[in-house]
Amino acid sequence: GDRPEKLSLRKPEGLALFGRILFVADFGANRIVALDAESLSFRYSIGHRGCGFGELHGPRGLLVMDSELFVTEAHNHRIQVFTIGADRCSFARTLGGHGGAPGRFRNPFGIAESHGLIIVSEFDNERIQVLTRRGKPLQVVPLPSESRPRGVCIADNHCYCVDWWADRMHELPLRVFEQQC
Repeated sequence: GDRPEKLSLRKPEGLALFGRILFVADFGANRIVALDAESLSFRYSIGHRGCGFGELHGPRGLLVMDSELFVTEAHNHRIQVFTIGADRCSFARTLGGHGGAPGRFRNPFGIAESHGLIIVSEFDNERIQVLTRRGKPLQVVPLPSESRPRGVCIADNHCYCVDWWADRMHELPLRVFEQQC
């Protein structure tokens, strides 16, 4: 089909799909772009640079769960959650904030879902966290010293993450899933 004129993105990072809406984390422009998944035509955007609710600073990872869009923010050290609509997304809540305690983040990066739980890689805290969709921490999985995890995915109760700093991958068993199954 016909493709749209050049879409202006600045350092795009994460992707997530909700029906016919393709979300793109536009890291350099501090926004999320919503495109028509078939034509790649622009539908709407979410956010602008800032630290308030609904404002973004360094969006990286995206995850869709039901009708909610979860966005990891590198520079605000949090996850923002938006309710997805056909013509716009509205701010729903924030998870975490800056810090090293369970449920807090330092440069959250990758995000995935398994068994209704959220898995987040943290670049600066050198760990993976498992949270409820409301942000309650269930498990913290430390990585070897000087690890810098980025992308993350889940399969068969194991977490796989890429380590940008050490040029390797990690495979980690997640005990929180073993307790549920």
